[in-house]
Amino acid sequence: MIEPTGILYGANLHTGSLVIFDRFAHKLANANSIILATSGAGKSFAVKLEILRYLMLGIEVIVIDPENEYKNLCEKVDGTYLNISINAPYHINPFDLPPKLEDVEYSNGDLLRSQILNLIGLISVLI
Repeated sequence: MIEPTGILYGANLHTGSLVIFDRFAHKLANANSIILATSGAGKSFAVKLEILRYLMLGIEVIVIDPENEYKNLCEKVDGTYLNISINAPYHINPFDLPPKLEDVEYSNGDLLRSQILNLIGLISVLI
């Protein structure tokens, strides 16, 4: 599994070859992933390593971190850390309409329609 634009994930135990994978390749339906393992198996380390490798390629990374586990990494790479706890000055409001992008033409209701679809997806995940 070697893709020319990917990052190194490790070695294939069966063949001994490298595993270089690009989760953002256009041939994939989406860039989602999930990591499952027992406590202490290295899940956080693997994710932090993946983040660093993507940052080296110039790809922006956003982490939602309820346990402040990625705060030190964010500081080390000169990232922006936003505390979104109850007492913090920053909040995420999924009902806010996104700002219009300058280089995109919008028809009447496009932003609202898009936001409604996003909220339907969010609510279905929560349910």
